[in-house]
Amino acid sequence: MPTWPHGAVSDAASDVTFTLAEADLRDVLLGLVSPDEPARREGVRVTGSIGALTTLLSHLSDPDDDFAIVTP
Repeated sequence: MPTWPHGAVSDAASDVTFTLAEADLRDVLLGLVSPDEPARREGVRVTGSIGALTTLLSHLSDPDDDFAIVTP
């Protein structure tokens, strides 16, 4: 199994692998852009089905702003 920069691992069983800038990742995770938008940008590499990321993101819920991380 080949190892990529920053400790990432390429696995033949992966549904999708993205190589992109942190800013592009943040845009997707924050919902500022659709998962397929960064894939069209120069310098972004996608191997596999972008639909796999869409499926993963569909399982996430909106954060609860009132969640008490630290309670008195």
